Amino acid sequence: MTYRAVLTTDLLAALIAGRIPDEQLDSLPSLEEYRLVRALGHGAMGSVYLAHDTLLDRSVAMKFLLSQSQDRATRQRFLIEARAIARLSHGNVVGIYRVGEVLGQPFLVSEFVKGRSLDRLPRPMDGPTLLSLGIGLARGLSAAHQRGVLHRDIKPHNAMLTDDGTVKLLDFGLAKLSERHATSGSAPSIPSHVTPQPLAHTAVEDEVISPSQPSDAQAASEPESVPTQVRQSVIDTERMGLQKTMRSDERSPHPVERPKPGQKELTQAGAMLGTPLYMAPEIWRGEPATVYSDLYALGAVLYELATGQPPHVADQLLELELTVQSETPLPVHTLAPQLDVRLAEIIDRCLLRSPAARFPSVEELCHALERLGTTPKVRRSDNPFLGLRPFDCADSGVFFGRSSEVTELLVRLRSQSMILLAGDSGVGKSSLCRAGVASAVLAGALLDDRDYQLVELQPGHRPARALCDGLSRVLNQPATELFVQLRSDPHALARQVQRIPGESGGLLLLVDQLEELLTQSDREEAELLSEWLGLLTVCAPGLRVLLSARGDFLTKLSALPGLGRDFSSRLYIVRPLSPEGLRQAITEPAALLGVSFESSQLVDELLQSTLHTDGGLPLLQFALAELWQARDKASGHITHDALAALGGVAGALARHADQVIRALLPAERLAAQRLLLRLVSVDGMRASKTLPELRTGDPAEPAALEAMVRGRLLLAREVGGETAYELAHEALLKGWTQLRRWLDSEGERRLVIERLLQAATEWQRLGRSSDLLWNDRRLLEADLLHIESAQLSELSKQFLQDSQRHSRSRQRTKLGVTTGLLLLPLLALLLSWQYQTAKEQQALRETAEQSELGLRAISLAQLPGSELVALKTALQATQLPTEHPTLPVQQAQDALFVTLRAAQRALSLLSPTVRVRDLLLSPTLSHLAASTDDGQLLIYRHGQRAAQVTIPSVGKTSQLIWTDATTLTVGLLDGSLRIFDTATGKQTGHLTAHRDRLSDLHYDGQHLLSSSLDGSAALWDLENRSLIRRFDAGGQRVRSARRFSDAVYLSTPSGSVEVLRQSDGSPLTTLSCDDGSRAHDGGMLSLGISSDGTQLAVVSGNQTKLCLFALPARSAQASLQLDGERITFVEHPSPKTLLVLGEKGTLRLFDVPTNALRIQRKLPTMPRQARLSAKRDKLFFAGSDGSVGSFDIEKATLTALVEASDEPVQALDGQSDQLVTASASQGIRVVQPSAELADQVITGFPSSTEHVQPFPDGKSLLLSTSDGSIWIVSDDGTRRSLGQFGAASELQLSPDGSQVLVGTQDGRLQLVRSSDGSIIRSWIAHQGPVSQVSFSRSQPLAVSSSRDYTAAVWQLSDAKLVDRVVDTSHPLTSVALSKDAMLLATGSSLGRFMMWERPMNVPVQRRSDAGTDPFPRRLLLSPDEATLLLLGPSTQLVSFQLGPPRERQLTGHLGPTLAGAFSPDGQSVATVGRDRTVRVFSITSGAQYLLLRPEDPHRVAFSVDGSQIWVTSERSVRAYPSSLQALRQRACQLLDPQDEAHPTLCPTLSPQRQ
Repeated sequence: MTYRAVLTTDLLAALIAGRIPDEQLDSLPSLEEYRLVRALGHGAMGSVYLAHDTLLDRSVAMKFLLSQSQDRATRQRFLIEARAIARLSHGNVVGIYRVGEVLGQPFLVSEFVKGRSLDRLPRPMDGPTLLSLGIGLARGLSAAHQRGVLHRDIKPHNAMLTDDGTVKLLDFGLAKLSERHATSGSAPSIPSHVTPQPLAHTAVEDEVISPSQPSDAQAASEPESVPTQVRQSVIDTERMGLQKTMRSDERSPHPVERPKPGQKELTQAGAMLGTPLYMAPEIWRGEPATVYSDLYALGAVLYELATGQPPHVADQLLELELTVQSETPLPVHTLAPQLDVRLAEIIDRCLLRSPAARFPSVEELCHALERLGTTPKVRRSDNPFLGLRPFDCADSGVFFGRSSEVTELLVRLRSQSMILLAGDSGVGKSSLCRAGVASAVLAGALLDDRDYQLVELQPGHRPARALCDGLSRVLNQPATELFVQLRSDPHALARQVQRIPGESGGLLLLVDQLEELLTQSDREEAELLSEWLGLLTVCAPGLRVLLSARGDFLTKLSALPGLGRDFSSRLYIVRPLSPEGLRQAITEPAALLGVSFESSQLVDELLQSTLHTDGGLPLLQFALAELWQARDKASGHITHDALAALGGVAGALARHADQVIRALLPAERLAAQRLLLRLVSVDGMRASKTLPELRTGDPAEPAALEAMVRGRLLLAREVGGETAYELAHEALLKGWTQLRRWLDSEGERRLVIERLLQAATEWQRLGRSSDLLWNDRRLLEADLLHIESAQLSELSKQFLQDSQRHSRSRQRTKLGVTTGLLLLPLLALLLSWQYQTAKEQQALRETAEQSELGLRAISLAQLPGSELVALKTALQATQLPTEHPTLPVQQAQDALFVTLRAAQRALSLLSPTVRVRDLLLSPTLSHLAASTDDGQLLIYRHGQRAAQVTIPSVGKTSQLIWTDATTLTVGLLDGSLRIFDTATGKQTGHLTAHRDRLSDLHYDGQHLLSSSLDGSAALWDLENRSLIRRFDAGGQRVRSARRFSDAVYLSTPSGSVEVLRQSDGSPLTTLSCDDGSRAHDGGMLSLGISSDGTQLAVVSGNQTKLCLFALPARSAQASLQLDGERITFVEHPSPKTLLVLGEKGTLRLFDVPTNALRIQRKLPTMPRQARLSAKRDKLFFAGSDGSVGSFDIEKATLTALVEASDEPVQALDGQSDQLVTASASQGIRVVQPSAELADQVITGFPSSTEHVQPFPDGKSLLLSTSDGSIWIVSDDGTRRSLGQFGAASELQLSPDGSQVLVGTQDGRLQLVRSSDGSIIRSWIAHQGPVSQVSFSRSQPLAVSSSRDYTAAVWQLSDAKLVDRVVDTSHPLTSVALSKDAMLLATGSSLGRFMMWERPMNVPVQRRSDAGTDPFPRRLLLSPDEATLLLLGPSTQLVSFQLGPPRERQLTGHLGPTLAGAFSPDGQSVATVGRDRTVRVFSITSGAQYLLLRPEDPHRVAFSVDGSQIWVTSERSVRAYPSSLQALRQRACQLLDPQDEAHPTLCPTLSPQRQ
């Protein structure tokens, strides 16, 4: 048959039916621009042909529908496939070019793919090939899901491996999408939750087909790879004899949507779509398809390719259905052991029966596969832990723990052009941006077939120029030229950037540390950059912008031009790593190089130390990097000993930083201190500065800079052609004690130096105009602060010199003019003027002298050995009287606080450099023995700072014990004992009976009993230096040994106790405390006998069980399981008391012999060391966070003795009134409760302490913590919780102390009984978070304010609203009610203060400081309710009454004030500033008379008698003296009364001299 130019309906029908041979296709006319070449396949629904596109000269595939298949549903299905594929422009999905119609017959033109379907590939596959295919399939399917398309028929036959190695998904004939998705043109996000849901639920009927229609032919394959009959993809349940008796909407928790009236339902209820071998269990149950069923099918395909067989095999379809729903497939690794275990586990997870247990999305699956495909760029000699350096794109292979966050961000970046990551300092924002998101984008994870380039920058001082520098590399345009162009025409940036990506390219712009726009950047350039960023987000489809910033700067960043648009929608909060994420970050990088951690307990310790530390992630990374260097290379283990040697996680960084500084020469050390201070901004943040800005001309500076860069304390990077330096991480600001001390001591001076640099920079920029030089007042301030030339940059020096010259010139000119015009009047007034100014000159001299003495004292305090001289200088400075309490006087007060703290630290120090193994006080407290790592013994006499006796070459010790006041017995690692006379240092005995390390020494006043890991114990007669008897434990190690009556008890690691007869060593019996678990040989005390010999306590092998036996009968009394917590310490403080301490800090006291639990307390830390005092009245403990405390056994009270520090304590020993500790960098110290400036310290709260207020009786405090808990703390340190009140934001104690008013973040007020925490009344008061609450002292009323712009007055008896005011300008942050309840005062978020007259609520007073420093305004009411304290941008006292206000300004803080409190008598006020100081002012004069520098103060309150100031901070509350005189008295107590200066400096405390 010959066909001519006219295409008829019959001819077309024959063509679609496949009745025209290939050799006759050439005679057919062209179908529009397509000429048919040959048939590719025919099926029940149509045919597919290879065609030639004559317009574009390319091969394509054309798909036609059979005439008999053209009912409405079939046409819709055909269009659905076209729509589905058309939405998917992705390299792993077959692309569609066109949909058309010829003679009423629809056709589809798609990409022609050369290759083989996956069912034709050999199997089982090798791991790399399988992984590559899996990644491609996951990417293609993820792209489909992102655009609202479910495939619903994934199987090997529907995927092709092309000749160029790309895998592509085919046949979307069963695809499902919603009309909304089909028409919106957007790409909706797949939710990251794991609850199985259909992909899209809408009111429009889903466009899917009837199950009675078979699938289309496979499009676009080579003929030899396509069977003549297309495989069936739809199961017709009726034809297979598997009629469903229950409809899917009766079984599924998500009903199938019904069609609209009159419409035919395209997917019949109960129909199952897909291919049986790859269908998920929920599809067999008739539930609707979801992303999880597609994910299951993909897993089934990978399973078959990996193992050579499908996940489930059955002879009958019914059998297959039952098997899929009831059985889990055999693990992949069982059938394919050659595969990477991680790849096998990924496939297994896809096939879990519960959809919720599979991956949350295909995107998550894709990310997991891609991680396996990433070859980390680390060699076996490299360190996989980066320390303080943030992860970069190249470090993605060792970046773990953030997979879910990376997935969420990638999903958002596909539909959003800009995302701002915000979070706390040290949470890992930079690493997440670079190693997580940016590296994935560069690898193609946005699924848009673009090749992205990365431009990254930090704003720095010139942020706009920094952006131009970055863009110049991709635009090939000079940065300076680009800056000039964009500055004049910002919209030119959009045009420039549009030409970067093009059709196949992309640009990812990463701006890290965006807060630098506010803290370091030139204001004009900061506004330019923010405006440009706003323009960039709408200009180019291939452009993505990723920003990161600290969360506490979000409010101010949102006010910048450009950034504020759609600010909240662009925000992504980065939260701390989850425990599981932390575990991955700890273990996975090491595992890549075949290194593991010694035990799971070590990993737990690292994890817990980070979870409970704010900003702990960088400290952890640094510690891990150091642990890697110290790993045991022979065994491939990271060990407990290595962590202890570092000083724990918290101590590693500080110890390293101290070592870097100590290695410098003295001049270089001083230069390093000055350089570090200049790299911290005045508001306590890292500052980036170029070399000219840093250098002062000091010849020691280059070596100091080089050493700090080499020591990883500083980072050096190129900025605009110059080298810029900055601190390696903000963790140094928090975790390095020495740097914090330097910053605290230089507060005011650093502020002036920073102002000087800013003024000099502006002076230089504007051509060195004399109008910009400093005036006399500024120069006087710099002069009084004694700013040295060495502290200034060259530019600052030049500016200061020119300012001084200009000032002198101005004074000479002024003097000449004044002399010429006013000579005679001045002569007449000369005597009067001299008299008037004499007193002022005297005051100025005193002020200058105080300033000089204060600064000298602070400088001396930094020099080791000069602490007492510094203290005496500070006493002299605060002794001078003055009538002008200005800044220098405050410096004198500051000097007293700083030098007093330094002197106390110095006097407590016995040895600064010794690394100690053990410490032991003698029974009489007259001597202290310390054994060191290098094998020395140091003997100190009470009250002496230098060692009285140093005994070298003793050897490494394992045990110390005093047998009398001057005799010390030392157990060595070789098992021998050496005895020393500590008065002379001579050895008086050498005893040998053991072959291994001694595990315990016990002296009962008569004999010494030693135990050893060689399985023996020995009883010694020390008077004759002889062995009485050796006892054998039957080959088991001996943990500890005790004797009672005629028996010796040997404790072994298995939990058993061997009882031997003392007279001959023969066995008597074995007491067992075996719990069946693996023994944990912790080397701890696991055996205890009460002093009256009535009870024996034994710890089990794994230390989780305690067995008690009655003596002398040795009968079992009780067995105690302590909630799975390992026991670390057991002792009998008294015959009737048993003390047990657990590893998590749980302390329990049991009564003997009833074994009833009497007291259970949670220590504020996880104890690493514990020691019972000689009087057995106190337990001293040291925690993993470096803190030290004591527990009074009789009073059952806890006392904090040493706050958390940079490293844990290595050893400790204590008696009732004295404690000695040792740590790597702090040396050996004597600790007493009075050693801290605070009168009382209460620590160990679960989160940061906030509100504090004393009860009226003065015996307890009301305290809140940031987790919403409210506490009552007694004066002895005991505490009880009133409960957790959700997101509590504010609270106040009633005047009589019986009630607490709590305001929450959800706008609720709760009235709570302080006796038991029960809620009296609760009501919704506001529509936003409550910002302040307060009781009226004179009326039965309370007031509240909220960020919903309202303040309210409430009647407490029934929670009735009495009045409400609305300030429409700004959210309200505080409120106060006058004594007569006729005035209401409010403060706003931007510093505004208003006073309202009730009941008309008319504003009668208004003021705003928003223009100077927008900062929340807080109000406090005086005890007499007549005066308001205004905190915030400025600090003022304002009269609370109608009429002209009487006010007084309180000056002293460097920046805004955050909190405050009135003294009970109303004569003083204490304030907390953002400068981290607490200052006390006199209300009468407004003068500051006390300055305190607690660690990170939050809130303050006076004690009831006004003698103390309570200060809350991180997880603690401290009481400080409230007067300067009290601090002076404490300082005088540290001075020697015989010192010649004592009578002058401390006249009231000096002894009478003859």
